[in-house]
Amino acid sequence: MAPALSVIIPTRDRATTIAETLTSLATQPEVELVEVIVVDDGSEDDTFAVLERAASTLPIDLHPIRRPRAGGPGAARNSGIEHASAPVLLFLGDDMRPAAPVLSRHLAFHRRDSGSGAALIGRIVPAPSSDSPFARWLHEQGKQFAFGRMSAEAPVPADFFYAANCSLKRELLTVAGGFDERLEFGHEERELAARLVPAGLRLRYDPEALVEHDHPTDLAATLRRMRAFGRAYRGLAELMPAVPEPRRPGPRHRARAAALRVAARASIAAAREPSWEFLCEQAHREAFWGEPDPPPEAPGVRIGAGLARLVARDPAVRSGQARERQANAV
Repeated sequence: MAPALSVIIPTRDRATTIAETLTSLATQPEVELVEVIVVDDGSEDDTFAVLERAASTLPIDLHPIRRPRAGGPGAARNSGIEHASAPVLLFLGDDMRPAAPVLSRHLAFHRRDSGSGAALIGRIVPAPSSDSPFARWLHEQGKQFAFGRMSAEAPVPADFFYAANCSLKRELLTVAGGFDERLEFGHEERELAARLVPAGLRLRYDPEALVEHDHPTDLAATLRRMRAFGRAYRGLAELMPAVPEPRRPGPRHRARAAALRVAARASIAAAREPSWEFLCEQAHREAFWGEPDPPPEAPGVRIGAGLARLVARDPAVRSGQARERQANAV
């Protein structure tokens, strides 16, 4: 029987992580209706060997694909799309574990709405080992995901199209075209969304299609990631000149950083989210405008470095695993 759903997962150098994700997927209801395509994007560890073992031992229809050179998540997803045989494609991260009957929720949605433009995004929350107030903020308020700004009762803006826990018809993707492989890391989903909209995208949100994101982080790691996204945003702006450019780093940002530092000294809890917002945006804008990265041991921003050092001491910015590592080091 042909599969009803093709799950496409890009991965690179995450042998243990992808093994746990596949083991979790294998316990999902209706997994027998699904094929799982995992694309190893040029891993240098034993990821592909792990995938081959999983294909022979797990009760899922698993198809490992190996790309000899890393091309980024978009290129890996394109390889998965080429090999998919189902009419509906579900993109999933290699570190995202179902915490609900996710496959069934996506399948049920597409059974109800057979229109070529119908697409569904499910909710992503930090896994217990990755949880923190900062991680939840990243997932809810738009810096990594924006699930706090979505409603199951209303259409979801295309800006919130993420190739993670998101399903759409293969027909829609064929009309729009696949991921632009010139964007190797960051904003490739936004560029694709701009082509999906005129092709007929109608995106909805199902908070009950829930996965847990096993990705521990802290402020320093996030600011490095924001800098990578800032560089990628430069590439996006070259492909899509209409996207707004961030303001050049300058005196107003120094003044804002100083004001937030005063506020954080008075009450770190009250200044948390405004400080997180500023620091993420500052790392992004500095990288966009070609500012050199700070040294690895320094905060991830040049303007606001003092604020970043202060905020980094707050336990709220460290995931469970990061807090545990710090405690063990004392």
